[in-house]
Amino acid sequence: MKVKNPEIEEKLKRKSGVHRPPVSGIHERNLEGVYSLVLGCVYEDYYDNGFTYTGSGGQYLSRDQTLTRQNIALARNCVMKIINKTAPTPVTLGEGIASSHRYKVWKYKLRRDDPNPVPWEDEAKQFSIVCPDGYLEADRKSQPKDNKNTFPRRN
Repeated sequence: MKVKNPEIEEKLKRKSGVHRPPVSGIHERNLEGVYSLVLGCVYEDYYDNGFTYTGSGGQYLSRDQTLTRQNIALARNCVMKIINKTAPTPVTLGEGIASSHRYKVWKYKLRRDDPNPVPWEDEAKQFSIVCPDGYLEADRKSQPKDNKNTFPRRN
């Protein structure tokens, strides 16, 4: 569905459960991983074969990005490779860190590896929608008491 009004589009994404956070590009629970990412049109590296997602920590870096909250949730979704099985402590390498000229930046190479059809294809209609724990209760509580479909105004 194409919606031209950004306020309405944002409200529909949150209401449908596709992407709950109103501002953040990462919908996560750091103990479980990432539910969804929002890609803006500012990303030049989006192609059908995947994309590189720069971790949380601001667009304009003034310090190292840390492995906390959204970045740790993204890291939980990364495939890890064991480098040396015979080391006293197994050494692993994630697909998720890169160095910039001055600061450490978390970057994630994301690609679809799900054998199921994408949601907009007809074959996907056989699958049910799975919501995060507590989502439906939180959604019911967020509904206005007068049951009108109103959209919040941005200040």
